[in-house]
Amino acid sequence: MVDWKKYWAAIGVGELIVIGALLFFFPEPTTSVIGIALIATAVVVWLAGWLRGGDDNDGDEYDDEYAETETTY
Repeated sequence: MVDWKKYWAAIGVGELIVIGALLFFFPEPTTSVIGIALIATAVVVWLAGWLRGGDDNDGDEYDDEYAETETTY
């Protein structure tokens, strides 16, 4: 299954806004609509993360990093 969080972390909200702005200013109606859609999507995701309380750093990354390793004593 595709891990969308990994792809989203690689692109990020800022880059999506920049790509959307570039497409918006390209003088073609189709690219302008796609640019507006990308900007709107990035703004909604940014606001959702901001209202949720920031990033997802609640300690799960540390747990996930060592979840597959077996500890023997």
